[in-house]
Amino acid sequence: MKVCSECKAINSDEARFCCECGKPLPESQAGGKLPQKTILATPAIKIDERAVASPVQSTPQPSSPPQASAKKTIIGMPSVEASAISAKKPPASEPAPAVAAKAVKAKAPDEMIDIGKAKKAAQEAAGKTILGVSPISVDQISGGGTPAKSYKEEKPVFEPTIEAPVIAQQKTPSYAEGMAGIGGIQPQRQRSEASAEGMYVKGQIQMAPSARASLPGESTAPRPSRIGATTMLMVRKAAAIPRWLIIAIVLVVAAGTGLGFLIKKFVIEPRKPKVVKMLVKQNPNFQSVDIEIETINTKNVDTIMVGEQKFKIENQKSLLTLPIGPVHLGENIIEAKLFDKEGKEKGTLTLDFLLTKFWQPQTQTLEEANPVVGIYFQTMPDASLFIDGEPSPGEGPGKFLYRKKISELLSKSPPSEGNTWVVSFDYLLKRKGAKDDTGKVEIEIPTVRLEIEKPANGAIVTKDSVECTGKTELDAQVKINGTMVDVQNGRFATKIPLPEYRIYEIVVEAISAKRGPRIAKVKIERVKDMTELIKDYEKGVDKELGWEKLNQNPKQYTGKRVSMNGKIFNIQTEKGVTAFQMLVADGCPEGARCSVVVTYKGEMEAGEQSFVTVLGEVTGSETLETKAGSKFTAPKIEAKFVLAQEEQKKKKKKGR
Repeated sequence: MKVCSECKAINSDEARFCCECGKPLPESQAGGKLPQKTILATPAIKIDERAVASPVQSTPQPSSPPQASAKKTIIGMPSVEASAISAKKPPASEPAPAVAAKAVKAKAPDEMIDIGKAKKAAQEAAGKTILGVSPISVDQISGGGTPAKSYKEEKPVFEPTIEAPVIAQQKTPSYAEGMAGIGGIQPQRQRSEASAEGMYVKGQIQMAPSARASLPGESTAPRPSRIGATTMLMVRKAAAIPRWLIIAIVLVVAAGTGLGFLIKKFVIEPRKPKVVKMLVKQNPNFQSVDIEIETINTKNVDTIMVGEQKFKIENQKSLLTLPIGPVHLGENIIEAKLFDKEGKEKGTLTLDFLLTKFWQPQTQTLEEANPVVGIYFQTMPDASLFIDGEPSPGEGPGKFLYRKKISELLSKSPPSEGNTWVVSFDYLLKRKGAKDDTGKVEIEIPTVRLEIEKPANGAIVTKDSVECTGKTELDAQVKINGTMVDVQNGRFATKIPLPEYRIYEIVVEAISAKRGPRIAKVKIERVKDMTELIKDYEKGVDKELGWEKLNQNPKQYTGKRVSMNGKIFNIQTEKGVTAFQMLVADGCPEGARCSVVVTYKGEMEAGEQSFVTVLGEVTGSETLETKAGSKFTAPKIEAKFVLAQEEQKKKKKKGR
């Protein structure tokens, strides 16, 4: 006999494959020992109240792996035709085999037939057994009529003790594969044990596939599973738990969950850093967004970090400037990290805000043939835009461009005195299902160039008129006190009458189609005589402060009033201020070249090489360069009065 090394099944010496698992058997097994107990493959016999076992010869072992065949019975014998089964008597050529009484012994047979199931089929087949032979009587099986003991009084004849390996986790092949013997894993068959109470599952072993038809009257319903029985047992045990205990457990779980929620809401959450106030607006550079925040629970926080950017936080307030790109139209949720002064992380802060628009001025259009000022808006796709009450034309979903000429905007804002002209626009942003967004946007437009050469602001004159000159753009128009004046190659000049002795304001306005309007204002005073003014000013002059003392340290005498006489050279006037150098005559050492720099905001008749008297304040020093290229430092004086010496002599005579 051959013993399978996989499932320990016993096979005949001629078998090449195991009849149970289909594994190839070795060619020879010399000295192999049979196991102490064989494996029962079918349930024990149960007939009425008596059960007997009938030994049956071992089934011939196949010489090849088990294969499906409609010609074989479950024990490997040729199948019996239905016509043979339906005959009342067996043919003479097939006598019923005799069964010796001595075949029944105390030890277990190799295989058993379920006679209890076969009996009913035999009776229905007119006394034929499944093999087509006459049925064996109970007396012949018991060997002399000795009654078999009831299963109620004794244990079953056979007690299989060998448990098959569990293969539940292995892949079960399809039925066709199992029948063809491929896949290496065979269908399972339950191993049972008989009792007076009925059949119950003892274990599982692997059985070689075999093809047979169901016996007449045999049930094809699946047997109850062990899992179902276990589940029912657990349900019964659970039903035994007292109801009050189940209610108590549910209440404890609910109380724990509620307590955790309350702790999180009223203890943990209030201590977390939070934003209580936020203001989001576009940065003037139009490339970023300014976010002003006010927080709580951030007293120990020194720095807020967003991405790679760091921002200081003071008194739980901070200003964050984030670039457009990471900040986008629509809903923005930004996580910021918090750090103390030592660099330790103190938690996070969530910035949650809705951004509905971006806008940007379009001033490059001023250089076009038809110069205009534009405002570009980018909004949500479903929005509509109104600027100064006018609907803005759209260039696509959520894209608007508003354009106006400079001349159409002059009434919106007065001309500027600086280099930029600021114009304000009211906008209204409408969206379906959302609150209207209103506000103002301001754009800065470069102004036209305008320079007033004279008169100087604050000048004091005695004449009844003054000349006003200056520079502007080639295409600009200039108005002086509301009167249009002629502009030639960007220069203008006109006389302003001063009929009365008072202070006058001269207003010069320049307008250009490509630039914003610009305005300049000059105030001058006409007096009848400056003698009294000069006398009052001379009272504060330091008469001991001459050029030689002043030249030693000009900064030391800043703000001191001085009076000096000398000759003018290198004179020039720019933006209403006349500047010149003067060679000082009084107090200058013999052979020395004593020079001072003088600035004067007023009208003067003196010119190059004129001798004048300068009354003014020391403002420091200025570095000058000679024609030869050498540099020197000279005291600097801001003159209040510049008097020609002839005029000064006349005034002295009048004073006498």
